[in-house]
Amino acid sequence: MKKATVILIAAIYVASIVIVGVFGLQALIYNETNPITEFVLPSEIAGKEVTPVKDGSGKSVVVDYKDNLTIPIEYTPVPADSPSKVEVEITYQTGSEEKPTAELTYDEVFGNKVNYFVRFFKRGKITLTIRSLDNNKFSTTLSITAM
Repeated sequence: MKKATVILIAAIYVASIVIVGVFGLQALIYNETNPITEFVLPSEIAGKEVTPVKDGSGKSVVVDYKDNLTIPIEYTPVPADSPSKVEVEITYQTGSEEKPTAELTYDEVFGNKVNYFVRFFKRGKITLTIRSLDNNKFSTTLSITAM
């Protein structure tokens, strides 16, 4: 091979490395944080309308009590694709620790999706707090009164 051919091949090789390095795909480590900013609650629970609380702290609903009343707790985090985990707990209830008004149960389905249920033992009121466990710590409340 002639000297010019070897130099031309070497120049093209170096140029291709530079072009791929500058314009090629680069692996970026990017961990997007997408915090929950709101929880959308259903407009009806057990056939009764869910209304906002006057002070704006959450929502409330009054349902008809019957034996073994079980209410599914449904919510949609905003944004819906947030990887943040959500915690639901009873923060207030009428009754005593020995005879509670209701209990909160859950059923894990397909990974992060958790279905919560409230089972009433007697007439009374409970307040649920739905809280995101990300850095934002957003929460809302839902008061359910069984009469």
